[in-house]
Amino acid sequence: MNRHLRLRTVFVGLLLAGALTVGGLLSFVTYQTNQTNMQDSADRLATVISQSSISNLISVNGHIERDLSLLAVITASYWNKPDFTKTFFEAWMLHKHGNGSNHGISFVESATGNGIIVGNSELETVENDGHGNFTAKSRKNGVARPLEDLRNTKWYKKCMSNISVADDGWTPLGYFSRHSRLKQTLGVSGFRAVRSPDDPTKVLGVISIQISTDWIHNNLVESVTTFVVPAKAFIVERGADGIDKLVAHFDAAIQKKIRDNGSLLQPSELDCPLTVSIANNIPLNIQPNSKPTYKRIETPEGVYFTTFSSFASKNSPQLIMCYSASESLLMAPARKRLFINLLITLVVAIVIMVPTILFAMAAARPLEALTRIANATGRLELTALPPLQDSGIYEVDQLATATKSMQSGLKAFLRYIPPDLIHRYLRPEGFAQLDGEMCHLTILFSDIKDFSSISEKMQPMALVRQLNEYLETISKQIAIHNGTLDKYIGDAVMSFWNAPNNVPRHAREACAATLNSRKPMRDLFTRWNSEGLPLFYTRVGIHTGNVIVGNIGSSVRLNYTIIGDAVNLASRLEGLNKTYGTKILISEFTRDEAGGEFLTRPVDRVAVKGKSLSVQVYELMEWRVDASESQLELVNLTTMALVAYQARRFVEAVQTYQSILEGWPDDTLAMVMLERAKQFVETPPEQNWDGVYYADHK
Repeated sequence: MNRHLRLRTVFVGLLLAGALTVGGLLSFVTYQTNQTNMQDSADRLATVISQSSISNLISVNGHIERDLSLLAVITASYWNKPDFTKTFFEAWMLHKHGNGSNHGISFVESATGNGIIVGNSELETVENDGHGNFTAKSRKNGVARPLEDLRNTKWYKKCMSNISVADDGWTPLGYFSRHSRLKQTLGVSGFRAVRSPDDPTKVLGVISIQISTDWIHNNLVESVTTFVVPAKAFIVERGADGIDKLVAHFDAAIQKKIRDNGSLLQPSELDCPLTVSIANNIPLNIQPNSKPTYKRIETPEGVYFTTFSSFASKNSPQLIMCYSASESLLMAPARKRLFINLLITLVVAIVIMVPTILFAMAAARPLEALTRIANATGRLELTALPPLQDSGIYEVDQLATATKSMQSGLKAFLRYIPPDLIHRYLRPEGFAQLDGEMCHLTILFSDIKDFSSISEKMQPMALVRQLNEYLETISKQIAIHNGTLDKYIGDAVMSFWNAPNNVPRHAREACAATLNSRKPMRDLFTRWNSEGLPLFYTRVGIHTGNVIVGNIGSSVRLNYTIIGDAVNLASRLEGLNKTYGTKILISEFTRDEAGGEFLTRPVDRVAVKGKSLSVQVYELMEWRVDASESQLELVNLTTMALVAYQARRFVEAVQTYQSILEGWPDDTLAMVMLERAKQFVETPPEQNWDGVYYADHK
């Protein structure tokens, strides 16, 4: 009796201790897990927000630099023509970033100081009265205001002082002078010299785009509101002297102080201990465009988890973004959940104590017998079962009955399967399974021009041998540039970049593979020509976008491939080469991500068959360093022609496309766009015409 009591007592004690221990451990493990997950989530979210903000900065930065480059070309071509001011204004309104409320543009002639100022969609012309006095006159209402010489501005002086090294650049963070329509506003200015098309050594003037930091503040406010827990954020500019100056702050009052102060503020000059504490912890050696840095910082307002991210591009200042979230607020849900879990564990332990004791007393003996039977069954010792007494507990009796049934069934089952097979150790091996994930890739489709006609004139085996040589050449370049060859579709090739392995600058690699395949193809053409074989001319389409990549198929057959709208668009771009007589067409997304190493010219804004959304399409022509003067001139003319075409200046577009055909009579693109422009001259499009060509074929 004493032995039974000790067993039951131990049983009850262990059960209660186990319940309390498991409940407590689960509570603390849950707390630690939640704590880690909340911190990781905060870091990941801060990283995502930082990367999003940095992408926004990169996008705006790149857009401004492209606008400066394009407007410099237009200015050089039109500056001495009567309609220069109108053309300059229309080009700016067509290409400006967003609604233009936070940025403006200025142009000043080096010789006279005359120029143009545009801000908030209002145009002013700057004129020199011949005595060193300048006025800015509104083209809208004719109101004139006195103005200082634009040649005294920081952006003009910095451009001219560095003109022997570079034509473009950025000014440091500062307050705009009174010449700007964004006067007394904090921001930066991008600039570019305008050189004479007849004498490249002659600088006609300087263009500058001024962009305020208010849009950065708006972006910060939008970003921090995505946190589940309220977050803090601000941005500083790190100068060459290593001193950090405030650019934007999430707090509207501080942002107003930064904007209206009149001189750049250091974080230490703010009456905001939190900002000062975080700013004092910005890494001294943080590098632009590197991975984010995380820190746990003790501040007067408590501990904050902070993410530091840095960005800078060519000639632009280094910006450092600081995102912070309070540790106490982040951990509050975890602490609350811990308290609730512990309370539940204690209540459950008390409630189950009495029935647990009764259960232990009633079930101890039959459970011990059942344990012995279960152990014997696990060893396949299926001898006669000892009799089991009625425990008086339904579940225990049901368990005894089920155990007997299990042994009886197992005995019968062993007649079909040898016991050794049951004891055998099986090691599972890995196998492929159906899966997929969304990835950002660059997709390339290539096809041979008029392949069907060529194949009809050749012997099948000769055609196969020649096609294999062609595919070998194309495939090698794809492999050299880290691409993934998806499949051959007859004479077509489908490949993609950035999966399964990450490929930095995958859009650039795809374009490089296409251009670099021309040299081996020319060598191949030379041999084919000597052998009397037909030549395979390739048409290529490249697009960058989000697709689903992974193992697609069934349990019978799998294929690692990609699917999605971006794949279809890349295929349609390849087919559009037929329409425009081009060889390589890329989307605006590929062009933006590929960078400035490539010479491209705008073709058209197209909505491919089956899609209502349009995309700007470009022809990939050459490596920029290898481009000839003729190619550069063709790009400039095509750009001006398309600008006029999309601005509904169809007569000007006709004239420009005709001038292209005078110099390049075989340019099919100019022929196609010339015919469209002529049709619109005769029959103008509707007022809501958006300049998009809707392709009706693949």
